[in-house]
Amino acid sequence: MEINTKEKLPETENLQLFTEEQYSFSSNVKYDALEFEGHKVDDHTYVGLVRLNLNEKIDDINDLPNSFGLDLKVEKIKGLLSDVVFDENASEGNEYVVLNGPWNFNLNVDVNLDDTVEINLKDRAKDGLGFSSIIKDRFELTVYSLADDPLDFGEYIPVVLNADGRVMSVGGSGLVNTYAIGNEDTSYVELFLFDGCEWLDDIKTNYWITSEGLTDKNELAAFRKTMLNRCKYYTKVEFEK
Repeated sequence: MEINTKEKLPETENLQLFTEEQYSFSSNVKYDALEFEGHKVDDHTYVGLVRLNLNEKIDDINDLPNSFGLDLKVEKIKGLLSDVVFDENASEGNEYVVLNGPWNFNLNVDVNLDDTVEINLKDRAKDGLGFSSIIKDRFELTVYSLADDPLDFGEYIPVVLNADGRVMSVGGSGLVNTYAIGNEDTSYVELFLFDGCEWLDDIKTNYWITSEGLTDKNELAAFRKTMLNRCKYYTKVEFEK
């Protein structure tokens, strides 16, 4: 989706869409707070995606019809203002930018798995870290990581580079992570596992020197070399054209 505003938006992060959802296969109205995954194009525009998890909307996913309707109401959009120290006693307006709706959408959804590819990796290092599989559809990649003790996996962060050597935008956390494809080249991807603190506090700061990360090919190549030298595990996955 694309979000456009008349007024200039302040710098924000962690955009959320608060929704009311009526599915044609259910009589119950569902409420959700959807994470917006994307980036700021200019002072008035954000582009990205949101995910609606149908496993949470239907009792048995096997009962999902091949075609269904969705009346989607976005009640408001809220984003955490950048460079603000969180105070749980502060009013919402002091820490967040809030865009009040509602905005209404009537959607017809056709289930289409024709372009979905799953590659089983079962790929792991001696310490048990690795990747079990990766799924690619028209919109995103879903990467399933491996660990001998899943409870300890919170110490690690998977990172994906696209075929251009750029870090892909991630949604979710833990053993299962999703990455928006958009217009990115994903003819092949490179999967890395990092110590979480090392990635967030050191390595990533060398990438996010601008809001869009590195763009120069030589800088990207140097950054990839650093990633290869410091990651806990690495593998490459190629997709057939």
